[in-house]
Amino acid sequence: MLFLKLFFLFLLCAESIQASPQPLEIRASQIVCEKDKGFCIAEGDAIAILGKDNDPLKQTLSSDTLKVFFDTSQGKSVQKEDEVTSIAGGSKLKRVEVQGRVKLERGDLIIFSEKGDYDTGSDVVTFRENVKIKDGEKSYAECSVATYNRKTNVYEIKEKAKILVYAKT
Repeated sequence: MLFLKLFFLFLLCAESIQASPQPLEIRASQIVCEKDKGFCIAEGDAIAILGKDNDPLKQTLSSDTLKVFFDTSQGKSVQKEDEVTSIAGGSKLKRVEVQGRVKLERGDLIIFSEKGDYDTGSDVVTFRENVKIKDGEKSYAECSVATYNRKTNVYEIKEKAKILVYAKT
């Protein structure tokens, strides 16, 4: 088991919406990686940043706990351009789970919840429990479950949904 404290930089190649690889940087107070079991857990103000500061499609996902799962069955296979793959070992990223004070930011879109799950296969993030969505100054939504498609930049609100849309005056 690999254990790192304070700051840990973990780079992955990821397909962005523009189909160009972007770094994924993960920071936390503590990160534990169990490469043989195919996961890393970041705890204590965990934050995952996809993209660079000047990128308008930069996304930030933060939470109390962030768990990253890899496909360990791939071994050291050659990376394909459309796969999310870790630089250290060639394992494909499968899923990311977040829990506690979850917040996703992309441009003017901000989504809050208590739990979340990102599936790399569908490129969809699902948010659960006390979900709040702020889309710039034009709309605000609350619900129990919401999904956000990273490719299409579309979110869907479900279960106990309420939305407010503000008209310009």
